[in-house]
Amino acid sequence: TPTPTSTLTPATSLAFLSTKDAVLDPSCMSHVAAATSSGASQTEVVNTLIKSYSNIPGEVALLAGWLKELQGNTAEHKSSVVGAVVESVQECLLESFTEDVAKGILNMDKTELVWINSMLKEEAWMKMLVRLRASHKDSALLTYFLTQMSKAGHHSLLHGQTDNFGVFHGLLGHMLSELAAARQGREEEARRARARKACLSAPRTFCYGKAQLERLLEDPETGDVARRRFKDLRDELDVATLTGDLGVDAEGSEGAGEADKRKATELSLYLSDLRKEAEGKKRRKTGEEHDDGLAALLYDVVRLRALDDPQDEAKLQKLNSVVSSAPEAGVARAKSEPMATITFLECMFDPKKRAKSADTFKACVSYVSKVTGSDAAALGDAARACEELEALVKFVPRMEGEGPEADVVRAAMRSWVAAAGIMIWSRRFTGGDFPEGTSYPTLVPGVLSLARLAAQTYPSECTAGAFDVVAQIFKQKPTLGGGKDGETGCTEKQNGAIKEQCLRFFLYVLPVYSRPALNFLTEQCDGAGNLDESLIRYFVSYFNKAFPGPFPRDFVEEFEKFVNNPRVVQALGKAGAGAVKVSRPNLVVKEGI
Repeated sequence: TPTPTSTLTPATSLAFLSTKDAVLDPSCMSHVAAATSSGASQTEVVNTLIKSYSNIPGEVALLAGWLKELQGNTAEHKSSVVGAVVESVQECLLESFTEDVAKGILNMDKTELVWINSMLKEEAWMKMLVRLRASHKDSALLTYFLTQMSKAGHHSLLHGQTDNFGVFHGLLGHMLSELAAARQGREEEARRARARKACLSAPRTFCYGKAQLERLLEDPETGDVARRRFKDLRDELDVATLTGDLGVDAEGSEGAGEADKRKATELSLYLSDLRKEAEGKKRRKTGEEHDDGLAALLYDVVRLRALDDPQDEAKLQKLNSVVSSAPEAGVARAKSEPMATITFLECMFDPKKRAKSADTFKACVSYVSKVTGSDAAALGDAARACEELEALVKFVPRMEGEGPEADVVRAAMRSWVAAAGIMIWSRRFTGGDFPEGTSYPTLVPGVLSLARLAAQTYPSECTAGAFDVVAQIFKQKPTLGGGKDGETGCTEKQNGAIKEQCLRFFLYVLPVYSRPALNFLTEQCDGAGNLDESLIRYFVSYFNKAFPGPFPRDFVEEFEKFVNNPRVVQALGKAGAGAVKVSRPNLVVKEGI
């Protein structure tokens, strides 16, 4: 029914004519008359109506007509057209959704909101709601939708939605249940990686995730298999916050950018703040006034490393002295700050952070030895051997004889912590402008051999660190045929041999580290990556010899992503003109392995 003209004002009429599809309203002409009677030009009124026209009712009528035409078609045809209609409507919603729209929905009567329940039963609509909330984080309506989806158990659609506690609580419970029930091997690895990524999304999710894991580990009803897997996840969370590298995400894509490093820095400092505050509260509660300074020293070490600032060597020595003065309590407290332990290890092995004084070096060896329970002599020997290797132009690791080439191997064999330190040295030593040096082709093979030794001797503790070293070397593009100042550099033949040695390492770790290795190699097939056609054929031919199969299903799924890469397909399809024909791997699946 048209609104009586007597109740209209020029201001309200102009405002009405600006609303969407005002021209379709029965009272439109009454508002036009009220607006023009106040002096508004007819041109202004017409332009206002044109701008506000979107014909949403017309679009709805058109969609209804399409759907009506489907009545006599096949189910497959109906599904296809309905999918197109839903996609079109969703795009309209994504473009036109505003907080005012959300508030209008929230103010509706419950009897008008029956469509919500049906929307939350359709996967396509739920995916749209997740997409919508990505750009409207503060929307109460969309947060409500996601909470209802979590309560209904649609956790597979909510990965990445960790900023809402209610949603994250349900998501984490679902992920941990999946982890406990996963098949041993790659399915377990993938689910653990997904849970790790969710927990590392923010300091609060990390703390809550750790608290839940500790609760489950203490629960006597937690099964042995689940307990081991929860412990592995807890340990990975600790390590990931120390290194500035958040590792492999849920989909297996490698690497951590600057945002991830900032997140790790924020998380490390946040946790140190929490521990420092908790210790102060504990002392006040127990009436203990004495403070040996351990908390403050640990906090300073963690803070400086997180900010990548130089360490105060006097404080490092003092920290070791405080831990040594109360061995049991000091070591227990120091273990709660593994980032501090990493700092001491870097002051022993990292060429750019190495301790300048002998006293600080001894303090570092003592601290790491006490906190990790490792062989102090092996740590010292390994660090000194690495420093001596830097003065060589060539080295071949060996067990027998004298010299740093033998010392570094014997030390690595005596302690996994020493081997981890050697990997720290290897990565830093071969980084930067090292590929431009004249000794690159003669030193790198020895470093790669050390990485292979570490991964082979300590597969659980050192494979990830060794992989980082080899991946860094594989990505490097050394100066070919001429180094700095016109000196002779790496030849193409030497560079090819180094790349092949890297590929043999990737093949070696494939059974235990397949997802990161295959993702890295696939990445190197694209763009300016270093995996050319000859190296692809080399890798696949060795794979065919070393792994006749059959394979677990999840391994086959990962490997097929690699062999289906266009560059791999092209390389394996070539023959003649010097190219050796290499057959595509026979990826036979065997269940239960």
